[in-house]
Amino acid sequence: MILITRPAEWTNRFKKKLEALGCEVIPFPTLSILPPADPVPLDSAINFLDAFDAAIFISPSSVSEFLKKHRPLYFSEQCKIIALGEGTANCLERANIHVDLYPVIANTRHLLALPLFSNIQEKRVVIFAGEKGRTDLKETLEKQGAKIHMAYTHRRARPSYSPQEVTWQPDDVALSINLSLESLQNLRTILGEIHRLKLLEKPLLVVSEAMKEAAQQLGFSGAIIVAADATESSLINEVSRIFKI
Repeated sequence: MILITRPAEWTNRFKKKLEALGCEVIPFPTLSILPPADPVPLDSAINFLDAFDAAIFISPSSVSEFLKKHRPLYFSEQCKIIALGEGTANCLERANIHVDLYPVIANTRHLLALPLFSNIQEKRVVIFAGEKGRTDLKETLEKQGAKIHMAYTHRRARPSYSPQEVTWQPDDVALSINLSLESLQNLRTILGEIHRLKLLEKPLLVVSEAMKEAAQQLGFSGAIIVAADATESSLINEVSRIFKI
């Protein structure tokens, strides 16, 4: 059995792909996606989309929450649309929003290495992200002279589960998949002591070396496998390799 901890909004398609490989899958979201506490920065950005020289989308969730705004969404012709990674770029393209750039490796360092950011002074840039997300990106671009508007599309929260809602047993878990440090921390917090101790011994699939180190610090003692990136294709490839399917 594979335990996937993605937010419920992003579980169904990934679950079907794993099931197509013959895997039994249990969705157990450890993050809930909620509206931003203050909607004004997002509304302001959407009202003046044509004023920006570049728009950066940080995650699939930032794309989906952006698209929930029921109004025409038009960027100016000169505005460059940038995604933090391939998964986010795919979400934009499915919504018929052309993506100009995204880094091969989905992190801030590789994003900032894109040619566009070599001359960003005085450019007006909007960053669509979750609350408290990517402050390092904002600060770096401001130091380079860009004018940054943070448009918070959502906030993340830890869901609560009653004991009756945890219908699976750790002994049945062959692999758990986590895509963020926050989801990993939440998984450890949500589970009762017996479930937690048993799950810590199980194999874990993560998406960065930093997550692997954090998992070890949190007490995960089973095999920790690092996927090439957070895209569904990379995760599917690792699952296929692990289970030889």
